[in-house]
Amino acid sequence: MSTGATSQTTKKNKVEFWSGKVLYPAIAVLLLVTLVGVFGAGPMRRFLAGGDAIVGEPAPDFSLPIAAGDDGASRVRLSDLRGRTVVLEFWATWCPPCRGQMPEMARLRRETRSRPVDVIGINVEPGLAFGVIADRARAWRGDYLHLRDDGDVALAYRVESLPTVVLIDPDGIVAAVHRGPASIRELRALVASAAER
Repeated sequence: MSTGATSQTTKKNKVEFWSGKVLYPAIAVLLLVTLVGVFGAGPMRRFLAGGDAIVGEPAPDFSLPIAAGDDGASRVRLSDLRGRTVVLEFWATWCPPCRGQMPEMARLRRETRSRPVDVIGINVEPGLAFGVIADRARAWRGDYLHLRDDGDVALAYRVESLPTVVLIDPDGIVAAVHRGPASIRELRALVASAAER
């Protein structure tokens, strides 16, 4: 190989390195190794696992204001529902998949009305007017209780995408997390799995 060809290969390798083909993956690996070194492998696995890491853990308690489907109270506290299966649906008015899932959640509520199961929607848009939430729930055929979260509850449940359904068993333990739209068949299976625990 001639000196000119070697010089061109070296220039090409430098350009590839600085263009990000090598540099960015190297930085990502270095960052991951540093985080594991600082925090340990256990917490990093839980962080990288996202919302699924809360499965098997006690459900974070909350008290949120009712925005739609008023049951005679002004707030709902999760710990008051102990002994019942709770299906939480995190959603937003700007989320098209949430619109498609709402009738499925309403159907689940109708099917489980005579059983100790609570179906609750949690809107994750801080400060959104209750009337807007109620109008959207009604328009999307979301005939069940809806609460408004100002951000802390979605964070506690590690909600990363919408809609997200979280199933809490009667003992107050997170039994399952489902990301994305869930069909009525999937929702029934989630509720059945809580009964089997």
